[in-house]
Amino acid sequence: MKNITGFFLLIFLGTLGAPAQISSSVIRGTVTDLRGDPLKGAKVIATHVPSGTLYADLSDAAGTYRLPGMEVGGPYRVNVTQVGYKPYQLENIYITLNQVNRIDVKLLGGSGKGGIREHVVVVLSMDGFRWDFPKIYHTPNLDRLARSGCKAVALKSSYPTKTFPNHYAIATGLYPDHNGIVQNSFYDKKLNRSFRMGDRAAVEDSIFWEGEAIWETAEQQGVKTAAYFWVGTESNERYRPELSKPYESGFPYAQQIDTVYKWLSLPPADRPKLIMFYFDEPDKTSHSYGPVSKETNAEVTRLDKIVGKLVAGIDRIEKEKGMDIDLIILSDHGMSYVPADHQIFLEDIIDPKKINRFNGGSPVINLDPEPAYFDEAYKLLKATPNLKTWKLDELPARYHYGTNPRISGLIVEADSSYGVEIRRKAQGHYSLGNHGYDPDNTDMQGIFYATGPSFKKGYVQPVFENINIYELLARLLWIKPAKTDGSMAPVKGMLLGN
Repeated sequence: MKNITGFFLLIFLGTLGAPAQISSSVIRGTVTDLRGDPLKGAKVIATHVPSGTLYADLSDAAGTYRLPGMEVGGPYRVNVTQVGYKPYQLENIYITLNQVNRIDVKLLGGSGKGGIREHVVVVLSMDGFRWDFPKIYHTPNLDRLARSGCKAVALKSSYPTKTFPNHYAIATGLYPDHNGIVQNSFYDKKLNRSFRMGDRAAVEDSIFWEGEAIWETAEQQGVKTAAYFWVGTESNERYRPELSKPYESGFPYAQQIDTVYKWLSLPPADRPKLIMFYFDEPDKTSHSYGPVSKETNAEVTRLDKIVGKLVAGIDRIEKEKGMDIDLIILSDHGMSYVPADHQIFLEDIIDPKKINRFNGGSPVINLDPEPAYFDEAYKLLKATPNLKTWKLDELPARYHYGTNPRISGLIVEADSSYGVEIRRKAQGHYSLGNHGYDPDNTDMQGIFYATGPSFKKGYVQPVFENINIYELLARLLWIKPAKTDGSMAPVKGMLLGN
């Protein structure tokens, strides 16, 4: 994984100390590629904006340039150009007196042979892969990714820490309260319609999906995208991924990866620049057997081997096609252990017949009591051990939740390691693993790995919220992002040149 299409400047403006009796000011520095290799013949031009005076130089074999005799003050406009790289312009540079002013430039892009290398970003989500699974289980391929690129201490999920809300939070940069997917299932009073994960008509209807997903942003700006089972890509939005596959439970991961390879191998004009795909494990296994179990161990081990094959295939395609690929592997949430006897049943506490609707699912349920029963239901639920109950205006601010009209009435959330059900199940079997709890609960946090030409090697990224990933993807794709709840600030440290 070498360079990527595009252009970036790493700028250091400062003083290097000055020899005695300097009579004029200087800008000097180096021009290199992303790997730090010098670029010879790069043209550096500084224009004194008030007078129009030009100062120019070509970088030498060591990549160095020097612009002497410059008038103190400014502002200056600095342009750097090189064959095979996209030109860049830097504004409002000011020159200090009797000191050496330095600008070091790193260029993203270029094949080293006069042409720009094509760049693709690939994102894989492994559902429910908890942040500490690589510590608990043997994951040599993920460990190798951490050494070759970046690894976050943990990826903080959005509330509620459920699959659909978080995959769409990653895609839009918006908290579930703002992206419309407030739960895996919910009711919209205005539409008088319910949304459920398994309801194909609802999943494919764009009216439920708010905000602007990264594939919409990209497609609107002429950047091709592709998706395999990613939440939100099946809706009938105008700007959908050009290539996509609808979700099919139990579909072999190997076939998904083969399709990803096929997409990467398409002719340049047809090749997507962003590919996002999804595995539904280890979530399923962890739900059934708990996050720390021999079954989850076996599943995590299997997934790690698949990751190794994925990386090997990407490396091969990079070499064959002469392209650059950034690979991101992440998860939507973690998983907490719930003992079989740690279940709370709402039918034992309140009268379900007096609740207009229940939405969501263990451990977070949104219930809408009849108006005359609201206060009584609230009081009864509030007094229940191992259960947190809130009116919408009482929810913790850090949840960023409760303002969307699709959320109504009361929110109940079981304490960590507890589940909450409306009624007892006929078969009496309950999941030994669950998620949906407070995002500050570390059991709810996932993984984030990134490797490729855009990323530092061996970098440990502090914990960050998944709403910042949209901004990161927009930066990698060189597209203008929509307004989001996220920011580049928490994640820019992973990028080379920062």
